[in-house]
Amino acid sequence: MNLNFILKSVVIIAVLMCFQDLNAQSIIGKYYINKIIGRNLNDSDEFILTEIKPNEKKEYVYGNIITFNEDYSFTCTYFAPCGNDCFPSSDGTFELITNNKIKLLVKGYSQEGDCESKLIKLNFNLGIYCISTESENTIKFIKQNK
Repeated sequence: MNLNFILKSVVIIAVLMCFQDLNAQSIIGKYYINKIIGRNLNDSDEFILTEIKPNEKKEYVYGNIITFNEDYSFTCTYFAPCGNDCFPSSDGTFELITNNKIKLLVKGYSQEGDCESKLIKLNFNLGIYCISTESENTIKFIKQNK
């Protein structure tokens, strides 16, 4: 075989592996989410996430927020502009199956505030979701095998 061909092939493979890792890490961060994961296990077919960019100069962030951490954990919490509300929250882990598939496991759900207090251990596997890019800042998790 031609040595030049082998070197080019190795470089191409290395570049492709770097892009795969970059895509896998791109989920890490903070997003608005349309509903709290784990609040209603029967309503988990689709989640819509909009990235909250670190350079956005917002003093406070309100609404449903999910944070994906580098240790493959997540927290999903509701924040309100005042303290007179019900504050649901969940936590769990995620596994990136491929660049466009993610597996979600909800470990627990809690709520407090102007509602019935709850603290529930779930350890519930929500399943595998396809990650669909909707726009530059918005992605959807669409459940497979509903």
